[in-house]
Amino acid sequence: MQKQYAIGIDLGGTNLRVALVSEDGSVVKKTKVPSIEHLEEALLNSIAEVFTDGVMGIGIGVAGLIDRKNGIVTVSPNLPAIEGMNIVSSVKERFGVPVFIENDANVAALG
Repeated sequence: MQKQYAIGIDLGGTNLRVALVSEDGSVVKKTKVPSIEHLEEALLNSIAEVFTDGVMGIGIGVAGLIDRKNGIVTVSPNLPAIEGMNIVSSVKERFGVPVFIENDANVAALG
C-alpha cells in the first residue's frame, strides 16, 4: 500500500511555511520562504517543493476572515494583498487534490 501524506501550510505575514506530513504526523519535508510580493507564485512553488505521490490533501492556515466555502480570504490583517484572492482554486487546479483553508487560530486549536 502506498504511503499517504498531507501538506500543511502556514501563510503568515512574515513567512510562508509548507510541510509534508506522513500519516503518523511526522514531518517528512518542509520549506520556509519570506512572505513576499508574489505570494501566490511563492505558495505554488513551495508546495511543489514538498509535493509527492500519495498526497491526499492540502490545508492552509491564514490569519483573518475566511470564506471557506469559496476558498477566499476576505480580510487579512497580516497579508492585505491576498484579500479577495481565491487561493484554494489555484492550489487545487495545480495539484489536483482536495484543498482546505481556515483561520490560522482555528487550525492551531485543532492541532
